[in-house]
Amino acid sequence: MSTGPTALEQALAAPDASGQGMQELLKGFEMMSKRNSQKLKDTMKAFKAVKTPQDFMELQKKLMTDGMADAASDGAKIGELAKIAMTTAMEPMRKKMAEMKAGMKL
Repeated sequence: MSTGPTALEQALAAPDASGQGMQELLKGFEMMSKRNSQKLKDTMKAFKAVKTPQDFMELQKKLMTDGMADAASDGAKIGELAKIAMTTAMEPMRKKMAEMKAGMKL
């Protein structure tokens, strides 16, 4: 069993762009998690307030519609954050490749 830091822990601790990109990605996940937790609490309160089958159907329809919109929005946000994290993580490699390519030209 290894007692050293994991690759993820090393990336997060890194002062460079790759560590910052990972931190932004994790902050985005944390924000969505907190928001979704609050939405779950609100949903449970709304279901407790339902009095009639018609109220239940209307609430269910609203929650499904809102849920699909939220899922699409969250997916787009995760995609953008992942793109930023990957771009920043690959920047040192891109620079190194550019240096190697420039060094090959005589």
